Amino acid sequence: MIQSMTGFGRHEVSVGDNKVLVEVRSLNGKFADVRIKTALQLGQNEIELRKLILDRAVRGKIDVVIDIKGSGISDAGMPNGDMIKAYYENLKGLATELGVEDKSLFSTILRMPNVFQSENGDVDADLSKALVEAVNGALDKLKIFREKEGKSLHDDLQQCVMTISRLLKEVEPFEADRTAALRERLSQKITEIERESMDANRFEQEVLYYMDKLDIHEEKVRLEQHCQYFLEVLDGDGGVKGKKLNFISQEIGREVNTLGAKAQWSAIQRLVVDMKDNLEKIKEQLANAL
Repeated sequence: MIQSMTGFGRHEVSVGDNKVLVEVRSLNGKFADVRIKTALQLGQNEIELRKLILDRAVRGKIDVVIDIKGSGISDAGMPNGDMIKAYYENLKGLATELGVEDKSLFSTILRMPNVFQSENGDVDADLSKALVEAVNGALDKLKIFREKEGKSLHDDLQQCVMTISRLLKEVEPFEADRTAALRERLSQKITEIERESMDANRFEQEVLYYMDKLDIHEEKVRLEQHCQYFLEVLDGDGGVKGKKLNFISQEIGREVNTLGAKAQWSAIQRLVVDMKDNLEKIKEQLANAL
């Protein structure tokens, strides 16, 4: 089942007297953009956590908030005095300048980046384990959320592609009249230019040449094949298929555009306009597909 890039996951893990709370939010994006916000200095753990998030979240703008709660916060790391002082002096100066009360200033600083660190600059083993567990838990819930959103996404995409296939079938009843009208139009043009000197065989050759250039059979066949392939990928295994579906939709768009350019028949062009409308809906939905 296809997944949405939009999602949310939250998980909490206890470690000693403290609790590690991780929240993961993701929005659509062409690439993976991970931002980790935490008051804890992660040290070498940040690389491990980033890799874990990238491997599991795959793509999108991903915001991860890590919060340590509890009376035993010192167990999670020692206060970074220099960092806290720097934050306090800068924020107090701004508060005074703006005339803002600073009663909650200190508690706010304790939630800012890098204000806690272990003596060696790394997170201790117990906290490191809890961090990985909490991040994995939040990512599990993010996936569930994405799959739920993906169900709606799947249904919308399926409906749009099936509508394009249905509209394509509605082209056929107009083709006989279209061919006859194009042939008559070409005959009139040639007659106006060379009424007496036109060779009958040459006329037939010219008609066949231009009718071949305006033939839409191949475009119809390819368009139907692309629509079927889109549905096969959409219903196939795996949740990461947004880019592949986007490439297929581009191929669908090329055939629809060529069909519209060659048609030269108002009834068919109306159908092409409806196809393009559904194609735009597909593109909008795929912008949020993982």
